[in-house]
Amino acid sequence: MNKVSQNSESTEGDAVPSPLRRKMLGVALAGSVGVSLAGRNAFGAPNDTGHTNYAATIADGRAAIAQAMKKSNTTSVSVALTDGNRVVWQQAFGVIDRVHNHAASVDTLYNIGSVSKVVVSTAVMILVDRGKVNLDAPVTTYIHDFKMLSPAYGAITVRMLLDHTSGFPGANYRNIFTFRPLTGYARDTQSFLAAEHLKNEPGEMAVYCNDGFTMAERVVEEVSGKTYAQFVKDEILVPLKMSRSRFPLEYYADGSFAYPYLDGKKYSQEFVLAFGSGGLSSTPADMMRLAMMFINGGELDGQRVLSKAAVKEMGQDQTANLILNPTPVWKWGIGWDQVEQPGMKAVGFTCWQKNGGTAFYGSDFYVLPGESLALMITGTSLTYGAAKLAERILLHALKDKHLITALPKLLPAAPPPIVPASNSQLDAMTGYYANFEGVMKIMRKDAQALSLLTWSAGQWTVTSDN
Repeated sequence: MNKVSQNSESTEGDAVPSPLRRKMLGVALAGSVGVSLAGRNAFGAPNDTGHTNYAATIADGRAAIAQAMKKSNTTSVSVALTDGNRVVWQQAFGVIDRVHNHAASVDTLYNIGSVSKVVVSTAVMILVDRGKVNLDAPVTTYIHDFKMLSPAYGAITVRMLLDHTSGFPGANYRNIFTFRPLTGYARDTQSFLAAEHLKNEPGEMAVYCNDGFTMAERVVEEVSGKTYAQFVKDEILVPLKMSRSRFPLEYYADGSFAYPYLDGKKYSQEFVLAFGSGGLSSTPADMMRLAMMFINGGELDGQRVLSKAAVKEMGQDQTANLILNPTPVWKWGIGWDQVEQPGMKAVGFTCWQKNGGTAFYGSDFYVLPGESLALMITGTSLTYGAAKLAERILLHALKDKHLITALPKLLPAAPPPIVPASNSQLDAMTGYYANFEGVMKIMRKDAQALSLLTWSAGQWTVTSDN
């Protein structure tokens, strides 16, 4: 049985054996109820008055999380749901250490991976608000020694770092995940880029890129004169009272974090050294403080962190004017994976979403600004289905809030019947393709089949023929 944290107030005031993952995831309620504010939020939605009963959402969410953990053998999961300025549900499931059977609590730290990209984007936008950074100015304006082998590197802007359009060739994997604290990852990445070519012209297309956010971390350091971790603490974590959140500058106290597990084996603390791209450790309750700030148009409890204009800009679709868009399903914002999250869009609501995955942890962060709803879920595996659970919980919350009358019908379990492709459809599929693994060619085999060939060792080799 999953152990669950008891009721409590939310707190205020060397190589890892796994490749880089995207996406830098009897039960008692662990509740935290704050004071709701009257009136409407910055997006025109009425603030929650405390009258919405989320009992059905919580009951279904508990059952779904417990089932997902059992199916995926995940040791612990933590979740929080916010309506306006009120955390209506927070709960931790499972144990942080199977050896000693220590229960997870709502204060347990998790590595939130790429959800950290929303934080570095917030840090940059703070500097934009202060007139110290221009999103559309070249990166070299702020990092004077930034360079690459491709001359076009000078056209890379700060915005391109934050919306995946820099054209950087990939990711610097060296020491991105370790089991001990190390310094200098961001500068090492800058040195790595200095010896690399761009893979496409800056601003030409959007392809998910961790290194862009690592360079955004460097922009914050160069402009502010502080370390990135110190700037985030001073300008975001302290003002928002995100007292549990931190970067892995040192070993965490035993029992304060969820130990990583892989294939049943317990590991020591995971250090994610790409701070801007994926390095923050946090709790769902802390992340709800960040969400409340966004929902309130940049301020919380009288502390203004961002201007309303900055929050709005972060939530704008940055892909609208791309020359090429290889993944049109992704509506990148400033730091956000989606500013039109498909599941919420399907029922008529705008949702900003960011996924996060490290070698061991999987997380998802959702903000529905117009409905004053937000959710964070995080856990000690990448296989428990964070995104699926987040959508499910939010759909139930929308129903409990009487914003939808019924839950969407699930798709049938059986796949639809196979329909043969037409000649025109087959012809449209032929051509050359490329991804991080190499170059591919699709060509007609006969009237009803295609052949897939890959380029290797100077020749085309058939890899699939049907």
